[in-house]
Amino acid sequence: MEELQSMHCAMEFPWHSGEVLEQLNRQRKQGLLCDCTFVVDGVDFKAHKSVLAACSMYFRTLFLDQKDVVHLDISNAAGRFQILDFMYTSKLNLTPQNVEDVLSVAHFLQMQEIINACSVRNGIYGKNEFKACMMGSNVQMLVM
Repeated sequence: MEELQSMHCAMEFPWHSGEVLEQLNRQRKQGLLCDCTFVVDGVDFKAHKSVLAACSMYFRTLFLDQKDVVHLDISNAAGRFQILDFMYTSKLNLTPQNVEDVLSVAHFLQMQEIINACSVRNGIYGKNEFKACMMGSNVQMLVM
């Protein structure tokens, strides 16, 4: 009996983190349990500080100062929506039309993972960068 009491079983649930992130995304979309708001071009976006800070050094630094409302100087819609969705889904939908905007926002928010995945040596964004991103990353091509 003593042997059983000293034993332990460590179980791993690899899907759990994905499910947690999925639930947080649902909460964000419904505006539930969000603890911060960021404003872009006068539009409010509710979110969770912990998710934003875990994905972005910019937000991490900002939230260490205890700010709950943040006004961001980001004007391109395509980039900001793609990045926010990426933070909550781990999926980034890039097209030749939005790759420049997405990378611009990623640079602003200091999201090195996205910058690294889609960077090219010459630093010029556009169709060439999109091709480099598609060839150099762990990417699933979707044809629509």
